[in-house]
Parts: sequence; structure tokens; C-alpha cells
Amino acid sequence: MRFMRRTVYLLFVIAALCPLGSQAQGIADIVEALAEADGYHGRATYEVTMPAFTDPVVYTVEMWSSPGDSIAPADYIIQWEVPTASGTSKGWSAYADGNHYRYRDQRLQEYHWQWDSIPLGAGSAARLPDYSRGVQNNAQFTEILPQFLARQLREIQRDTTYTWHFTPDSLRGGVPTPVVRALRRFQGYDAKELTLWLDAQTLMPARMEVENNPGSISEQSIRVDFTTLDPETPDYSEQGLIAWFPEEFARYRQGTFALESLKGQPVPAFSCPTTTGERYTYHRGDGFTSPTLIVVLSPEVASAQATIEAVRQGVAQLPANVQILWAFVTSNVDQIEPLLGYDRVGEYRLISARALARDCGVTAFPAIILADRQGIAIEIIPAFNNHLADDVITMTAKSW
Repeated sequence: MRFMRRTVYLLFVIAALCPLGSQAQGIADIVEALAEADGYHGRATYEVTMPAFTDPVVYTVEMWSSPGDSIAPADYIIQWEVPTASGTSKGWSAYADGNHYRYRDQRLQEYHWQWDSIPLGAGSAARLPDYSRGVQNNAQFTEILPQFLARQLREIQRDTTYTWHFTPDSLRGGVPTPVVRALRRFQGYDAKELTLWLDAQTLMPARMEVENNPGSISEQSIRVDFTTLDPETPDYSEQGLIAWFPEEFARYRQGTFALESLKGQPVPAFSCPTTTGERYTYHRGDGFTSPTLIVVLSPEVASAQATIEAVRQGVAQLPANVQILWAFVTSNVDQIEPLLGYDRVGEYRLISARALARDCGVTAFPAIILADRQGIAIEIIPAFNNHLADDVITMTAKSW
């Protein structure tokens, strides 16, 4: 997919000297300034209060953002930290050009449009595209980035469940300050209250207060105080992130080891679409219902058809059930289905499995991984050979 990119410049609006005029024009100016904030760099204190909490939870957030592409309002890097009983917990997330990364609790997750576009909101046989539901648009604290705030204000203007009001010169600390207030009523109840104060000079966010489900048992209060720092545009590319977060990429990126190193280790977690538009998801440590062959394939490799036939031949001679996951690293179903033929019991057809291949250390195709019922990779076949069916029989016998 080619991502549409906008050329934009950071707007400075002298609101105190130039009245914003009508309600619609005033909020339009704010949306434009927020959406086109290029090289934004800010820091925020993000405080969450809930009835179940004795004390509020207070995060410190630092963020960089610039206008994004057709599937996210912004390219961004967000770093956060929060004090806990066991020490300070830290994490970060980043997005640019169809690539999303998020790190917390010694786990680095990554999503790439070219590998599997569905987590980023692309459509499938069973679902229309909805980029707003993509992982890149729902990472922690994205909602306080200027470009995401612009999107939220646009949605408030379109959504008939909201009533909103803009005041260009509300006093805050004795200083005239632009402020947007919105209330959402849903099925007769107040569902959300939002108040957003903006810097009168730049129209960048200064403070935000949100009440979710006010007055109910699930009420949640959020208060965010912003500090706008000098503009800065970091390198949002993977190489830039590796330079910025070297330890996380070196220690917690699953796909940095060779296939041979996987033997004796748990099979990594994965979630891949299937040829029928569903998903097959496996969580590390869950185990399988029966010994499982994970066959990582590329339909463009000449031995793909021979691999499928040899694996099936070997499995047919086994005395007990074995599950087969055909994991194709590409997504062209019309190219994959003819190789597999008709559906067979105990087989699953996965596509866009490049992330799974990477996390298992597969760099050449085909590769076969045998996992036992506990989800441990107990045997590896790293390449096609002329006695593959016999190898499948021999190594699978070790799983019982």
C-alpha cells in the first residue's frame, strides 16, 4: 500500500489579537492548527482517577509527532513512565509509514503493513477496512497527540450524540484562553464530558479534562496538563528507533535469533489471518491440542508444492493425530489455494505469516517446526530435502 502524505507546516495563530469569530470558524481554526502541527514536541502529566483507586495514577508522558498518512493522523513517538509499588514502569510506542511498535514489560511488539495489514485496520473477507480500530491508532496516550485531538474534535462535530461549545477567551489563571467543551449523551445518560484548553498563541493543547461515565460506578476522570517544548522531528524509521531504543530492540525483539536456537524453546506468540478471512491466534505457553507441525512457506519458492506433498505423506503414516499449520509468508490467496488443494481435517491455512517467520528465526523457505502439546519446539527441519516425508515421521515420533 502507498500511504498518502501531506506537506504541512506548524501554524501559529495569535488568537488574542485576531478574534476567532463564529463557533464553527473558531473550532475549525483549532482543528487545522492541531492537525497540521509539524515537529510537535511536548510533555504531559496524565492523571487517572477511578472510584476503585485509593490514589490517582499519574503518568509522565513525552511525545513527538508530525502529520501522518492515510491510516493514522500522525507519525509519532510516545514515551511514558509511571511509579508502581515495585518501582518505575516505563514504555513507549511509535508509528510511521505503516509500521507500528510498542514496548512495555520487557516485551516489544511490532506490526507492519507489508507483513499483515489487518491489525492496522485493513479489511478482510469478513470485515471492511476501519483504520480507526488499528493498533497504530489505539496505542496508549495517542489520544493526547495534537493530530489525534484534531480527529477527535472533527468526530465531535459530526456526532449527533455530542453537544459542544467553543469559547475563544475563557479566563484560565487570569489569562484569556481558547476552550472547547463537549458533552456526549447516549441513551439518556451522560457518557462523556470533555474540556480542552489551548494555548492562545499556538493553539496547541494546554490542559484537558475528561469525565467518562460521570456519576456511574465505572466513572473515570482524566486530567492532562501539557507543556509544549521546542519543535523537534525525530527519525521515525526502524533504524531511527533502533538507535533511540537499542536495549529494547536488542533484548526484547523476538525475531533476532536463528531458527536453530528455537529448539527447546516455547513457540513464539502469533496471530495470522487465514485464507477464509478468520484469524488463528496462539499465545506463548498455551500449548496445542496435539503435536503440531508449523510449516513456514513461500508460494514463490519452487519446492513449496513438493514440501506440502511430503509433509502430508509423512503425516498420513503416523499412528496418531498431528495438526498442521501451513504458514505462508505472503497473502495472495489465489496463489496459495492451488498449492494446498481441498481442505483437510487437522490443517489450518495461515497467510501473512512473515512476523511468525521472523520470530522463529526463519530466513529461508520452507522451514518446518515441530511443537509438542506443551508448545515447545522440539525438532526443526530447516530446508526441503528428498527424504522429507521420512524426516517428518521420524521427528514426529519424538512428540509422543
